[in-house]
Amino acid sequence: MHFLRTVPLLFTLSPCIYNCSIILLSAYTLPYLLVFSFMALIPLLALLFFMASPSNAYWPPSPSYRPSSKFRPVKFYKGFRNLWGPQHQSIDQNALTIWLDRTSGSGFKSVRPFRSGYFGASIKLHPGYTAGVITAFYLSNNEAHPGFHDEVDIEFLGTTFGKPYTLQTNVYIRGSGDGTIIGREMKFHLWFDPTQNFHHYAILWSPKEIIFLVDDIPIRRYPRKSAETFPLRPMWLYGSIWDASSWATEDGKYKADYRYQPFVARYTNFKVGGCSAYASRWCRLASASPYRSGGLTRRQYWTMRWVQKYHMVYNYCQDPKRDHRLTPECWGLSFQTNLSAIGNCGVESVLDCSVLNMVCLACLLPLFLVPIVNILPLLFDIIMGKIYRVFGWEYRKPERVPPACPYKPPTTGVSKAEAYVEPISADPVKPGTVDVKKD
Repeated sequence: MHFLRTVPLLFTLSPCIYNCSIILLSAYTLPYLLVFSFMALIPLLALLFFMASPSNAYWPPSPSYRPSSKFRPVKFYKGFRNLWGPQHQSIDQNALTIWLDRTSGSGFKSVRPFRSGYFGASIKLHPGYTAGVITAFYLSNNEAHPGFHDEVDIEFLGTTFGKPYTLQTNVYIRGSGDGTIIGREMKFHLWFDPTQNFHHYAILWSPKEIIFLVDDIPIRRYPRKSAETFPLRPMWLYGSIWDASSWATEDGKYKADYRYQPFVARYTNFKVGGCSAYASRWCRLASASPYRSGGLTRRQYWTMRWVQKYHMVYNYCQDPKRDHRLTPECWGLSFQTNLSAIGNCGVESVLDCSVLNMVCLACLLPLFLVPIVNILPLLFDIIMGKIYRVFGWEYRKPERVPPACPYKPPTTGVSKAEAYVEPISADPVKPGTVDVKKD
């Protein structure tokens, strides 16, 4: 009895439990539901197995679209020039090598400024101890607006033995002329070793958004919320390697150790495409997705959220030590993030939300199968009737006779003698005979 009292409570806990329970209580449809439910659960279990596999847990899902394929490589001597440290710079078969030692680092710069575009390069980092060393690929207009500049950064923060590189993305708007640096940092530990091979890193900058990509996988999207929080002035493209021991590795805990010099970085496969500062207003904007209007596809968004869930190690909007009055784009970010998740199920990962939706859908699937199961006998009768008519046979639809209900004598107002009814004999009475009851 106590269990029966808890059944209504269990039904109110979840629509999935309620619907499944109502359906399974029907004994008539139970065999059909078991078959159809099993068939529906097979692809769901396969999908869950795929998503829970170890390889998928460490490598991001494919974004299905590669914006780097839309741009042609640019040779270094055509699109760039040395900025500083020419003695620490060399070019070999379109691959640029720059290095840092005790005497100097090196840097380069694009020959023209841009007001939007796609800016990418394949980079290979120095292995081993690189604490305090910064390898950068970024947009800036510091030379045109010193102390009051805009900047969009991809920076690799050096590390110690046995620890991964930290990829830092950052956005500055109108610089730090008053001495207050308002950075918008998001940091990641990559899902591969950036010292083993070349990997493509890119910034897509348009009047609507800034998207950071690694091997064509979007890892961060910075949308334009207002003109005060978004860079709109023309910028140049830069690359450099330099000593930032004061803050680069664990807030300056580990410094550059020049016993391991030189620290070498290699750049190749430069891809630059967009609108220069001198282009007409009709210049076509670059996009990270197939849509000319910008933004990300559904698949790209899922991939970005996957990277942020499993590989992001710092987000300035989630730092309680930051004064978020200076970063209004962070206001209400958690609420908007949950609403943007597919299905609005209130979880941070879109992939997790989708799995939850599919589980609920599998639970509700029998609810849609009930009408199909109920019309199966009707369809069977129609099909069999047509077959019989083709061959000239007579098809009789089987009649379903409900079972006879046993007679229940009244219990009040009638005596037992009056309530007694002679049972009818099962043997039929022959015509012309009389049944005589013997005393």
